[in-house]
Amino acid sequence: MFRNYIKTALRNLTKNKMFSLISIFGLSVGMVCFFLIFSFINYEKSYDNFHKNKDNIYCIYKEQTIEGRSRKSAKIGAPLQPLLLQEFPSIKNAVRFTNLLQYKVDVGGPYFTEKEFMFADPSVFDIFSFPLKTGNKNTALQEPFTVVLTPKTAQKLFSDQNPVGQTINVQTQFMKKKLPFTVTGILKETPANSHLKFNFLASYSSLNSILGNEFLTQKWEGPTWNYVMLQNGQTPRELEKLFPPFVEKFVDKGRYEEINYKLMPLQDMYYNTLKIGLAMGDFGISIISGFMMAIAFMILFIACINYTNLTTARASIRFKEIGIRKTLGAFRKQIIKQFLGESILFSLIAFIFALGIVQALLPMWGTFISKLFKLDPQLPDRIIDLHASQNIIYWIYLLIIAIVTGFLAGCYPAFYLSRFHAVDVMKGGNKKGKKSGMFRKILVITQFAASIVFIITSFHMIKQIDFLKTKDLGFDKEHVISIAVDDYNVIKKYSLLKNELIKHSSILNITSSSGLPGGSNTVYPTYRSKDFSDIQLGTYYVDTDFIKTLGIDIISGRDFSSDISSDLREAFIVNHEAMKTFGWENAEGQEMESYNKRRDQIQRLYKGKIIGVVKDFNFRSHADTKIQPFCLKVNTRNFNYLLIKIDNALYTEAIQHLKTTWNEFKFDQRLEYSFVDDEIQKTFSIWMVLDKIMRITSLLALIIACLGILGLASFIIERKTKEIGIRKVLGASVQNITTSLSKSFLTLVFIANIIACPIAIFLTNTILSSMAYRINISVWLFILAALVSLFASLGIVGSRAIRAATANPVESLRYE
Repeated sequence: MFRNYIKTALRNLTKNKMFSLISIFGLSVGMVCFFLIFSFINYEKSYDNFHKNKDNIYCIYKEQTIEGRSRKSAKIGAPLQPLLLQEFPSIKNAVRFTNLLQYKVDVGGPYFTEKEFMFADPSVFDIFSFPLKTGNKNTALQEPFTVVLTPKTAQKLFSDQNPVGQTINVQTQFMKKKLPFTVTGILKETPANSHLKFNFLASYSSLNSILGNEFLTQKWEGPTWNYVMLQNGQTPRELEKLFPPFVEKFVDKGRYEEINYKLMPLQDMYYNTLKIGLAMGDFGISIISGFMMAIAFMILFIACINYTNLTTARASIRFKEIGIRKTLGAFRKQIIKQFLGESILFSLIAFIFALGIVQALLPMWGTFISKLFKLDPQLPDRIIDLHASQNIIYWIYLLIIAIVTGFLAGCYPAFYLSRFHAVDVMKGGNKKGKKSGMFRKILVITQFAASIVFIITSFHMIKQIDFLKTKDLGFDKEHVISIAVDDYNVIKKYSLLKNELIKHSSILNITSSSGLPGGSNTVYPTYRSKDFSDIQLGTYYVDTDFIKTLGIDIISGRDFSSDISSDLREAFIVNHEAMKTFGWENAEGQEMESYNKRRDQIQRLYKGKIIGVVKDFNFRSHADTKIQPFCLKVNTRNFNYLLIKIDNALYTEAIQHLKTTWNEFKFDQRLEYSFVDDEIQKTFSIWMVLDKIMRITSLLALIIACLGILGLASFIIERKTKEIGIRKVLGASVQNITTSLSKSFLTLVFIANIIACPIAIFLTNTILSSMAYRINISVWLFILAALVSLFASLGIVGSRAIRAATANPVESLRYE
């Protein structure tokens, strides 16, 4: 019986080659899209699964409250780890990681800048599965100034020499001189799917000499992250209940009113590192992953509709076959098995083609995703090894998905066509197909509606991204070079450097700033005046030329002046939003002071008067943050960026002069620069990711929908071949026949547009709602999407209709 089912299925497959090809190709495209996205999601879900103790490892983070505002942070501080082991028997082990941001590393020659340099306790090898290829895990990080390297780093530093026992020189901004670290081990290659990334792992005891004992015993706000491994059987909730009295007894709350410690499971870290301020390596964005998975299912759903539609249409010509089978004694369940078997066979053939395509595309897809999700330029390059996620379970999942796809796609024709009695079918089976014809129309409408939703949403996302790219940020971001400063010598020699650079005609202005406009590094000291107290205000510490360099408009008052000595000590400039927030009609002359508040103690920073008000500008990312109250204060000893305005007509000369001058000063820091407008674009790169994904998937959805309408139009026109011949003999023109054949399909696409519009409005509003500045929904984009879908379907159906209408009517009348 099974052999007969297979023979019949293969016979039907080869009998209608074009329909079979369209069905298999449509399913294959849907499966390829689904499998590629599924491989990425599967890879993301595999993060940190390679650790043997993964089920018992947790990261400690804190929820801290100040002035009614709450935020989460994993920067717990170095004093915590020994206290945890001392106070909580349920904690089996604990480890600290500290990163001092940026290091200069050399082995006696030129240095290179390194960011993936971590200090860790020796217990790191007992908690995490980071095995050593060379060295002893029990002693590798016991002594001060010892370090283990990754294989790639060892090769980079020492080529083919044995690194163990060799010395590397390390220096950060916290070290007065280079310090020698002895290499005590080489790690085995760490899987790419780890949220912890490092090239160097140094002994934690080294920090006592580098930063002092105060850092290890009193620094509760330092760049240190703590992980614990619980005893078997211990639950995180039980431990969290014990934290409040522990915090009250040991933890310095600083300026915070309340601090609560929480535990986050290791396997949840990948999607939550940004939420708790832990950027030590890769991170995931759940909204993008969820959105991609929804798209994958939608594309596969459209492909299934396409297949179901074509199968249903073709199955209607098999009424006599069904009648004969039932007359010869076939039961309904056997007919159902036959149709489902054929559908699953088609799906498995499509599955085989899809697997071949996926295997060919995986390397390119992995590279594409790696670049697409490179959201933060300050983080190391991200490597996505999608092959790492493909274990036997992965392949079983894909096979199950293929079988389920075939089953679902074949359900309707199987259960609908098999329900007719043999006598009714033999008398006039085709008449019974009216309901299936209506069902096919519903499928076409659903298919195109889903595609149109994608198209409309994609059009709006493209327009939104373009709007953000061109939005006036309140300052001139064009042709401004940004240099992130990490060498204190640059700060000390800033005035000399500025004077040398400004001599060249290609350099228009130079300034310094503690933050990057439209980007990062905004500080929030607390301010007070006679009208308000204890208000945190976004602040940049700048040079006197900051406003002039960035072309910020002054609404009232004046700019900073280097000729007025009091400006360097006492002057503030605020933006218009700050003036509105504080209820001032005129801000000039208002006195205020800034300070840091630590518990009940106040450390005053600056006191002075407001000398001017500037036009509001976006000092933070304009993609998700509206303009806030802001303050500028002169301080050329506390900056993180050099901002250089150049004459774009003399771009080459400006860059050459910058390089030459920088080299003459012989700074330890290598010259690395970018343009402010490029940095600003990176701040909303998450939306660029969504934009690119939606462009690709909307195109795929439209292609699959067009394939379906091509197959359906070909089938219906083929069934009407004799009718077309009769019409032509009776005098019908090609135009009349083409219009008659195309009208019904265009009506379906028009209905699909009507259904898609409210869904697209809801989806577009949902996506844009998280934007601080957003476009309005455009009627013209809906019209454009409708025209795209109508013209695409008209082109496909019209070409088939014209071909049929221009055929020789004699041949048409002979058609059976």
